[in-house]
Amino acid sequence: MELDDQYPEIIEYKAITGTFGEVRYFLTTLDQSDAVENIRFAGDIQGKWGFSERVQRKLDVKRAETELFSYLAKNGIRFFNSLVIVLLPNSDEQTEFWDFSQVLSNGKPLEKWVNLKLYKGVSRIVIDGQHRLFSLKKYWDIHIGKKSLTSQ
Repeated sequence: MELDDQYPEIIEYKAITGTFGEVRYFLTTLDQSDAVENIRFAGDIQGKWGFSERVQRKLDVKRAETELFSYLAKNGIRFFNSLVIVLLPNSDEQTEFWDFSQVLSNGKPLEKWVNLKLYKGVSRIVIDGQHRLFSLKKYWDIHIGKKSLTSQ
């Protein structure tokens, strides 16, 4: 289910956080369905953000459809490396689109562990791993999406 359709208006993840210069980053995991439904490509974003030039490589659809998709379509264990995602508000007026709070254990903060909160209206844009994401979305549409529709 897409985040914009969620109720309540917040979705939470357990995450590890840190900073790189002035940039705060989070490491977390997502279900395949969450990645497929909610992560977008830089080219899908309109407006002032201009993230297309920050993407490490332009999306080569042919490569994603052949090499990576065939890897995913094989039987057996498959593994994809991490995706790097940037969080952006969906509008210039939106002031809150993510937040985090410290995770506590026995009343004491666990170093670097946080509850990451994403609010409705946040865009999750892939800036590294766009070929993997493209292949995953295609695989999902062909193999998983059909199963989801027939089981309803």
